Amino acid sequence: MKRTLVTLTVIAISALLFSAGVEENITRRMDVTKWHQANNVTLRVSNYGFFGSGSNRPIWPSLEYPAGSGIDYLFQGALWISGKRVRRDEHNRRLFWHPYAESSNDVVAEGTAEYDELIDEYGSLKLAVDSLTTVGFDGDASLYELLPAYNPLERDALGEQYAQYDHLDTVIRSIAGYPAASDANFPECPDNIFLFSEPVYETGDFPGLETMTSFYYDYSPFDTAGKRNWGISSGRFDHFPLKAAVRQQTYAWTFQDLYDMIFFSFDIYNTCTYDSIKDIALGIYMDHDIGPQAWGQGTISLDDVSGYYAGESYEFAYSRDYDGDGGLSEHWVATKLFPKTDWNFTAWTWQRGDGPDDTRPRTITPTGQITANEKYWLMTGRNPDTDKFKALRPENWTPDMDPHYEEPEPNDTRFLYSMYGDMQGFEEPTEKSINLAPGESISVHGVLFFGNDLEQLKERSLIAQEFYDSGYDLALYDGVPTIPFMVNAVYEDGAIIVDWFRSDGADEQYLYYKEVEQPATEWQEIELNPEKDSYVITDIESHHTHQIKIAAVYDGVYLESRVYEVLASELSIDEEKIAFRPDSSSLIGNYPNPFNPDTQILFNLDSPTNVTVEIYNIRGQLVRKLIDNEHYQEGLHRTIWDGKDGSDREAAGGVYLYRLTTSETTDVRKMIMLK
Repeated sequence: MKRTLVTLTVIAISALLFSAGVEENITRRMDVTKWHQANNVTLRVSNYGFFGSGSNRPIWPSLEYPAGSGIDYLFQGALWISGKRVRRDEHNRRLFWHPYAESSNDVVAEGTAEYDELIDEYGSLKLAVDSLTTVGFDGDASLYELLPAYNPLERDALGEQYAQYDHLDTVIRSIAGYPAASDANFPECPDNIFLFSEPVYETGDFPGLETMTSFYYDYSPFDTAGKRNWGISSGRFDHFPLKAAVRQQTYAWTFQDLYDMIFFSFDIYNTCTYDSIKDIALGIYMDHDIGPQAWGQGTISLDDVSGYYAGESYEFAYSRDYDGDGGLSEHWVATKLFPKTDWNFTAWTWQRGDGPDDTRPRTITPTGQITANEKYWLMTGRNPDTDKFKALRPENWTPDMDPHYEEPEPNDTRFLYSMYGDMQGFEEPTEKSINLAPGESISVHGVLFFGNDLEQLKERSLIAQEFYDSGYDLALYDGVPTIPFMVNAVYEDGAIIVDWFRSDGADEQYLYYKEVEQPATEWQEIELNPEKDSYVITDIESHHTHQIKIAAVYDGVYLESRVYEVLASELSIDEEKIAFRPDSSSLIGNYPNPFNPDTQILFNLDSPTNVTVEIYNIRGQLVRKLIDNEHYQEGLHRTIWDGKDGSDREAAGGVYLYRLTTSETTDVRKMIMLK
């Protein structure tokens, strides 16, 4: 049986459920199944240009802190990109404004007879330039404009190709750079497949111990006709692409100083071959909604405040729960962008439903607005409506001013935090202009981090700034205590083989394990040489789920890894794929359990058969039929229950039974929904 030194497939039961070898009977609209597990920040990432889950399934964790606490700090956050593009017609001719233009259609194409006549009469015409914004997510409009190559808008156009590759266009999770994403030539793709998320089983050059990578676009890389935006409000918006392709990465480390941080980067490419994107602004939109997951999104969203702290090495926006939810939601969460030299910062907040409007970005005289693109105005430091938008970062701030501002009253807060240049990119560009020539890219980096109060946020902002300025140089942390991180845990030949990441200098090291059903008093302790980073646990009960954790002691300070769960059943990692080898058809279990609102049910089949999976309440009444006599092949499979009954209504909290039925067997297990 083959083993690899560093693998992603089985470090926890959650990794098992999301592995490539498990078949899903769900329709994937977007990949929101990956979240960071390496440190104390559990951030969900996607391949649709946003962080967190929003209203997508599964909801939790979205941004859980501390990891495993059940306290969440994010509804949804997203990348926003703004810039100016020359307008062209369907023949790729530049368009110019008619001298007496009254609408967005009053343009004339360069080189036409009408153009020549107007040039003869007026001497010159004004070039039509559009100020455009592409958003990963617009929370007030429920809009997505940064989509992976394979998204529902491509289904009909691509046909068989879509069916072949859609399920592979996902977020890639790498540990110590393994596996790497096949992005060597991103965003170019001579074979017209555009599957840069397909993993390459070699080590990539990523700075993070744990790295998540995804790829997306604000246009169709396949040149499919039609608008490339998605969501409930997509039909209301005229989406004109910047022709931007984005590689997104998020990074986590286990060093103590970085344990409460997730760094991120966006590599933004101008894929247009003939025009630059000029006067670019790059921003992060964050809608935090802070509180216990069990309370539900509607409850926790109403009592937060946002703030900003300006100044060199600071420049971060944050949100916090105004009253701390009685001590349950006590932490502050901050977002910080790292600028290039002389870039400007701006940050704004508004009430829910009052978000900036760019519904018709080419409109000359928008009704009730002073600009057709309020998003672009905000992202470049201008307020298009003082009744709606409030400056979170004081406007025209200078170092002699108070660097701190916070909203005075709790509300369902959200903020837009961005960077921009000198806005001379079209007229008289300078080194301070942010322009992106055809085929070139620009990188923007930032960090999400937590603290107990403003002073701790300031301290961690300086730590993050130093680490970024070093180029993510891990030499800064030589000898610094590291929280152990499980890299690999595999059940093989009656034992669990465990590998973990550690740093040098620990005085003591321990491994703990127990069966998941056992109480905390049953943890088995094994003292290890502090230099060990692997161990084989032989005292294992087959077909049981076991919990494992690693601990290290530095100068009397005890540091413990997160708890991982491993199913003690025969798994193969041949060619980095999981292949279950069941002796009989049966349920494996569900994860998470307890859950709210989603759980995944895992089952195995010893031969091809028809399958039914049903949910019952504790009184034996049928709640939902997830799989109805469908044919499945031999092997490991999963299905998802979203916590709703057969009429699409939310089920009540409590104990439920789930039943697997095949032609040869019936198996029933219990699960608990928390409300």
